[in-house]
Amino acid sequence: MKKLASLTIKCQSLSAEGKSQNEIVSFLRVNGCSKVDSIAILAKAFGVDLGKAKEVVHLSPAWADIRERDEKFQSSLEDREDIK
Repeated sequence: MKKLASLTIKCQSLSAEGKSQNEIVSFLRVNGCSKVDSIAILAKAFGVDLGKAKEVVHLSPAWADIRERDEKFQSSLEDREDIK
């Protein structure tokens, strides 16, 4: 948790320096954050809801390499009758 807290502070600093959201998401991925961690950090660092943070992370170039896989997984969950 200490690492997430320090990354949250770093993201706020990067934003203050004028870095874009995409640059900040890239920074998080390069520093070993998962998508879930990145979403949580963005939400906390910038006071946005988790849905908005998820959208920013999911659509970022930093995570483009697994976007299609994640969308297929989400779609398969939405299509399942046994969990509706």
